[in-house]
Amino acid sequence: MKNTISKDRFIENLPYGFASHKIVLDPKGKPCDYVFLEINKAFENITGLKKTEVIGKKASEAIVTLKDDIFDWISYYGEISLNTGTNDFIYYSEILDKWFKVFVVSYKKYYFSSFFLDITDLKKESSGSINKLGHELNKTIFKKNIDEEITNSSSCVKEEIFDKNLDEIYILNPYSWKIIDTNSKAISSLGYDKDELTGLLFTDILTDITVQDFSEIVNPLLLKKSDKISFTANKKRKDGSKYHCEITIYLIERSALYLLVFSKNLPFEKEDKDLAYIEKKYFDYILEAGEIATWRWNLLTNETEYNEQWAKMLGYTLKELAPLSEEVWRKLVHPDDLIKSDELIEKHFKGETEFYSCEIRMKHKDGTYRWIEDKGKVLCWSEDGKPLLMFGIHIDITDRKKYEQILKESGELFRNLTESVLSGVVLFQNGKCIYVNPFFCNLIGAQQKDLLNIDMYEFFDEENIEQVNLICERAKKKIKEKEPFIVKIKSSNHAVTWVAATCSAISVNATDSLIFSFLDISKLKSYEDELNIFKNTIQYSSYAIGMATPSGKHYYQNEAFDKLFGKIGNNPVESIYLDKKVGERVFSTIMSGETYFDDVKMYSKEGKIIDIRLKAYPLKDKNNKITALIGFHENITEKKEQEERYRLLFETSNDAIFIMEDAKFIECNEKALQIFNTTKEQIINATPYDFSPEKQEDGCDSKEKAIEKINHALEGDSEVFEWTHKTSDGNLIYTDVSLNSLEIGGKRLIQAIVRDITEKKKIEEELRNTNEELHEIINAANLGTWIWDIQTNQVIYNEIWAKMLGYNLNELQQDLSAWGNLTDPEDLKFAFEKLEKHFKGETEFYECEMRMKHRSGKWIWILDKGKVISRTVDGKPLLMFGIHMDITSQKETFFKVEESEKRYHTIMNNAADGIFIHDFSDNIIDINEKSCQMLQYSREELLRMKVLDIDKMANDKNHDERLEKIKNGAQIVLESSLIRKDGTLIPVEIHLSLIKLDQVNYVLAIARDITERKLYEKSILEEQRKLSTTLQSIGDGVIAVDIQGKITIINKMAQILTEYSEKEALGKNIDDILYLFEEKTNTRIINP
Repeated sequence: MKNTISKDRFIENLPYGFASHKIVLDPKGKPCDYVFLEINKAFENITGLKKTEVIGKKASEAIVTLKDDIFDWISYYGEISLNTGTNDFIYYSEILDKWFKVFVVSYKKYYFSSFFLDITDLKKESSGSINKLGHELNKTIFKKNIDEEITNSSSCVKEEIFDKNLDEIYILNPYSWKIIDTNSKAISSLGYDKDELTGLLFTDILTDITVQDFSEIVNPLLLKKSDKISFTANKKRKDGSKYHCEITIYLIERSALYLLVFSKNLPFEKEDKDLAYIEKKYFDYILEAGEIATWRWNLLTNETEYNEQWAKMLGYTLKELAPLSEEVWRKLVHPDDLIKSDELIEKHFKGETEFYSCEIRMKHKDGTYRWIEDKGKVLCWSEDGKPLLMFGIHIDITDRKKYEQILKESGELFRNLTESVLSGVVLFQNGKCIYVNPFFCNLIGAQQKDLLNIDMYEFFDEENIEQVNLICERAKKKIKEKEPFIVKIKSSNHAVTWVAATCSAISVNATDSLIFSFLDISKLKSYEDELNIFKNTIQYSSYAIGMATPSGKHYYQNEAFDKLFGKIGNNPVESIYLDKKVGERVFSTIMSGETYFDDVKMYSKEGKIIDIRLKAYPLKDKNNKITALIGFHENITEKKEQEERYRLLFETSNDAIFIMEDAKFIECNEKALQIFNTTKEQIINATPYDFSPEKQEDGCDSKEKAIEKINHALEGDSEVFEWTHKTSDGNLIYTDVSLNSLEIGGKRLIQAIVRDITEKKKIEEELRNTNEELHEIINAANLGTWIWDIQTNQVIYNEIWAKMLGYNLNELQQDLSAWGNLTDPEDLKFAFEKLEKHFKGETEFYECEMRMKHRSGKWIWILDKGKVISRTVDGKPLLMFGIHMDITSQKETFFKVEESEKRYHTIMNNAADGIFIHDFSDNIIDINEKSCQMLQYSREELLRMKVLDIDKMANDKNHDERLEKIKNGAQIVLESSLIRKDGTLIPVEIHLSLIKLDQVNYVLAIARDITERKLYEKSILEEQRKLSTTLQSIGDGVIAVDIQGKITIINKMAQILTEYSEKEALGKNIDDILYLFEEKTNTRIINP
């Protein structure tokens, strides 16, 4: 077992900075300093402080820059050491130019320890400009009241301009991006109530901009490199629907710092009810749901067009691939696939196929190849039948081909991660340990093999069993704990180790399991006797009260003062006054015995400039001697900001704003002058109909209609309508107008907000013109489409949907029954299960493969995909879009491959001979059951062996030469002996030939057991030996010949008679030795 490490040795060898302290209190019990008790080597390296120079000293003596640091270390440490507990934060040191993760722990009153972890490298990776913002972020890490400083008032100006503005307006905390306030337009657009919206981060309502993206967007503002930032983005309503908008952000720097955001809805996202918008959204969805890239090829000019998804699929933007042409596509396609693609396109051009379809590999920007399903169709032909215009799509099918590899690699990744982390990891299944990482073994001083299959509760101290049970049950219910739970685990020497543990429920091999992570905190726990809790409170009033000595040295402040200014040191003039000369004047006045009462500017606790109403005077004894100086501070920042804030809204609005009295303009903003191309002098005292054509679009007189709208507004009715205006140079512009009445200074006035929608009108027209081309894309992709009104069960199908099943659209019901009646019942049940999951929000898309009955009676395979695009406020689905794709050919190919594999294995396993497949390095790749029976090995054992282990002939000098001949296509038959598991030999006849599997060459070896044949041959030889002995012993001459007349046997008497020895006679033709005659005819007999 390992020896216990001493406390001092443990601290000294920590990889991060450690310091132990005791808080110092002033006579009133408030923290005023802290003393160094211990530091380690890492702390010395980080801070430059030496142990011999700081131990026993106060921090204010050891760290000369402590009082200048923007972070109040004494107050922060004091709060924790007096109340006991733990906390952590991220701190940026300007002096060291480094980022630290600081963890503070106090278990005994007045005592605390701090740990410093250098995270500078991590921070640099996350943001290139993070160090530039370090100082500003330090000011807000420990802020408590910044949101209270950026609040809205209920003044008349806010009500009339802020709340009734046609733009969405937000006021944001500049550091956390939390929404502090917003207007009624934003609330109605997003569907939240005000309490829900104020409290969200602004990035929470942006669908395609991450926190990192937004940080990079606003950094130029915070660094004062830009006056405003504008960009476009999609925003997400509470019901999940999206809309497009243009966002403009200003940095407002008064006594408080905040971000002012205007959000203007872009024209094509005006309303879902807009027909052009709905169709555009519908077709965009189809391409999104199918993950479809599109292309168009003009064969007359050889020009090509691709959508952004086409380039994105390969890691590019269209701009990077410009100039776009067919040649760009050809360069990206794998050469082997290009030939196949050209052949299929040519067949389509000749009319031999209705569609072009080909699976190809295309080179990604990162150098890898992605599998792409390339499909298209010629939509326009010349009179003589030549293709003119072709549309098509690309679908990325790489993931489908890589899925099994990903599963394998994910398991390896899990093991690599758990074995490299610096915390203990233990995996339990059915209450037993199935895995522990090396770190945990070192933590408790045990070996991995000794921990496997141990009961889970054997790891924990008995007093923690109930707590562990509770944590496990919560983990199984997927309840996330806010912080780790502290328990004791058993070490191998029966000691206990304190750990901070987390528990999560996961699935391993389709079995529910629990994974624990343990962080050793036993050394921290040992300080528990040295730490405790205390809380200090002081009296306070609504005024921030500070007191100083007659010489001006600050010595007391109440709770309100703390909240407003924080800890200011003993020199208020230097620490809180914006203008030091004003501070000096204040103190010289009261130190001379006079009272000071005025408004001054000071720095708040967060470093913001605030307006303070100050009343300060001296306290005197009965002898009229000044004994102390006292100041009452009232924060009047909001009062001063109200008028300035909403005047800024008026001037920076993206819409024209007019104030009218008796139908005449009496005030306007700068945007009004820009829209109407005029001067303020021309606007003032003019009327709305002075800047209008004689007649409106509906034929009404402009003057009469304008007066009617103004009168309605004066009666208290808000008016919102479209209006045609005329600029000073005679050009017509189309606008949205909002009229509202307001009362200022006892006068009844009209506020008019005018938005130029001329460009929107043009875009709407362009959108209508694009519908025809979008329909062509759908037809080219041969996609069936459907729109399902879930409330009424009405479904709109396109013609391709019906044609795919052999019907005309007018032959099918336009409701859900048309789909349900034609779908296989088992597949229909499965589809509804997947729909239910999508309705509950468990899946982003609905997707299901199903069989549908064709009009001809055959079943075809359909890929059905869809997505809910509209929901009720409480999340119920209302409207769903989807597509059908015919995947019958893909399915048939899959089934054929599957059947082929079954036949292969059936033949292999039923063969009477042993079959081996091995590579050219003699590794055995596959074998059949007969091989296992012959050699008495299991399949698993043989697949780990080489041919050399079982074949004697594979070890001779001609083995490599035989393999080379097989590579060249030769087939070889030879006799050899196979070696059984028990060492005995089997005589075999082996047929060797070349076989190709998955484009790789292997050797196919078929081994036939010839044991019986060898025994038969041996018995024949024995009989021949006996016959030969008999023939040699008889007195007659005997000669035996084969059917060709060649001598096979000649005994000794025949040798004497013919005068041929056995060696000379064997193999000769009998006619060469004997001359035989027919006795009666005296004629020679040839080859009797």
